[in-house]
Amino acid sequence: MVSQVRGDVDLELWDLGCNNLLASSTSSTPNESLRYVNNTSPSIPEAVVIRVFMKNGEGNNRYALTACFADTNLPSVGVQSCAGLVNSTGRPGTLCARGSDFATDNNLLLYAVDIPSGSAGYFITSPAAGFTANPAGSLGNLCLDLPGRYSFAPQFTGTANAVFYQPDLANTPVAGGGFAPVNAGTRQFWQYWYRDSVGGVAVSNFSSALCVDFR
Repeated sequence: MVSQVRGDVDLELWDLGCNNLLASSTSSTPNESLRYVNNTSPSIPEAVVIRVFMKNGEGNNRYALTACFADTNLPSVGVQSCAGLVNSTGRPGTLCARGSDFATDNNLLLYAVDIPSGSAGYFITSPAAGFTANPAGSLGNLCLDLPGRYSFAPQFTGTANAVFYQPDLANTPVAGGGFAPVNAGTRQFWQYWYRDSVGGVAVSNFSSALCVDFR
């Protein structure tokens, strides 16, 4: 994990010529996250430059960088609320979402990236954030409070190091069993809990947590 003492890592997004700053994230927290929408020519791919830099500190910090991408037909929704920890791919698993943040549309697509190939896992969800470090010996952190779990059938990454899932917002699992709808004006969190192997030993890990404010 990034240590602010070793260097305050900040983030900027520039156009290809580094003439125009498109977005930035320069908080004093260990994790930075930014969002940029190309409203000028949304149908044309845009090349950008990501600048990671030290604002202060010793200047020798380390970091992991993951990006979520979407398009005008299926825009990105939600914000990262809790970072994942590095898995056997050498990167942390990251949970992204595309679709609509209107609850009545019931059109949200979750996708976790940088997940070990062939891994099995479950999507979990909660209306509230939480934090439990290394639950049940996991190498990752649970960032949800009293989560519900989708289905008893695990999702598999296949060979693409990614897994996709479209939850039914009208039937969202709750802790202890049962289901409840996601309504307009509410907030919902998701995370992906998955299997991994380190040194031949079976372990588990968690993706980053994603938060969506529904309208």
